[in-house]
Amino acid sequence: MSFSLPFLLDLSLRGSLVVLAASIADLVWAGKITARWRRVWWLIVPFAFLWPGSMMPPVWICNFGLNGVYSSPISHVQTPTHSGYNLIVPVQIPVGLFAGAAFSWLPWVWLAGVIGSTLLVIIPTWKVQRQWSTKRLSTDPVLLNLLEDAKITAGITAPIGLIVTDEIAAPALLGWLRPRILLPTFLSTGSPNELRAVLLHELAHFKSLDIPLNWLFTAVRVIHWFNPLAWLASAAWTRFREEAADENAIRWMHEPTGTAYGEILLKTLGKCTGGPAPYGALAIGESIENLKRRILMIRNYHSKSSRGWMASAVIFTLGALMALSPTLAGDDDQDAAEKEAVAAIQAWLGEMDAGSYARSWTDAAKIFRDAVPSDKWVTLSQNVRTPLGKLIQRNLDSAAYQSGVLSADPNADKGTYVIAQFDTSFENMKYARESVTVEKEADGVWRAAGYYIKPQ
Repeated sequence: MSFSLPFLLDLSLRGSLVVLAASIADLVWAGKITARWRRVWWLIVPFAFLWPGSMMPPVWICNFGLNGVYSSPISHVQTPTHSGYNLIVPVQIPVGLFAGAAFSWLPWVWLAGVIGSTLLVIIPTWKVQRQWSTKRLSTDPVLLNLLEDAKITAGITAPIGLIVTDEIAAPALLGWLRPRILLPTFLSTGSPNELRAVLLHELAHFKSLDIPLNWLFTAVRVIHWFNPLAWLASAAWTRFREEAADENAIRWMHEPTGTAYGEILLKTLGKCTGGPAPYGALAIGESIENLKRRILMIRNYHSKSSRGWMASAVIFTLGALMALSPTLAGDDDQDAAEKEAVAAIQAWLGEMDAGSYARSWTDAAKIFRDAVPSDKWVTLSQNVRTPLGKLIQRNLDSAAYQSGVLSADPNADKGTYVIAQFDTSFENMKYARESVTVEKEADGVWRAAGYYIKPQ
């Protein structure tokens, strides 16, 4: 399976760092900044998890880098074998913590988790679509007039349907391209003030694009299902999403304190019978703990800073720098080094393809030449490569840049390496996997430090 787990872990680490930064910001500004601005900085999180950039590899214990290179090579000479498709070329350096046979199952575990998570999203979404797409919209003139008045107050001109039903326990907003507000039947006969507050809350979700943003966080949970911080970020954004909708409703109702809205919210939720909202819908009802936070926010609404955008701008900048600056600082030089190294690898493999095994030994790195004498290398190469026949095709699959020590000796000098993997086809082996490690030696030239070939 051709998949880069190191790249996925790179994204997951970057997203986790942004989650931690946003959490620290919440602790520092808790009770001082309005929820609608705190909601903004949590929106950095899904982009940190999903944006296809890369970070410079951090330092890990035992030199396990995120680019998947293990620091200790097998530098001793091995006896080649040719039994069926078992081909081993000496001076092999393990290419990646997750690329070896011992960890080859990890991409499949991730994929199984993604498939399972996707099904848990697609199936209920399909059921909800079937259930609610056939429901008739309300034609009650009183309710529709209240909805239109609320839309004018919120500055919304898009058509939004209203469904009155006994099938839900609390008001909710469903859909974005064809939005509908779901209103429980027992609330449809409430006072105009109660209904107006409920409608404004749901319209605040629509105006803030909370439905599509909710799907963005869903994508994060699907792809990074193994990362608890991805789930924590989604829960945190859900909290501030609801609090921000409350704040917008209070602002549109022109309440200086939010007390009246808070009383309406408690009264409305007191009538709700409980139960989950349709999947993908944003419901006004939630857990008691979150409801307590919302009531506390409403009570302190008048004391919140109206300059929250300043703090959000700072947090957004910090989050963007945390997510992007490592990439900006290292990618250009690293990409250039990888291209140069891959060119050297292809030239060296060309010597192997041409049968120039002695020359390939001469052009190899010192660590390679120290591991196996020239005559031994020529003999081994002839025994392994000649039975494969002529090269048919070779495609680069991945190239990983690594700076570290490729030696078991802790006092060894650090070096710069690139590990490239190729999907190769020979006359007598249709599917082969070649891995070549090159080292940038003191003269600035990339030279082969390891070679490994196996059937796929």
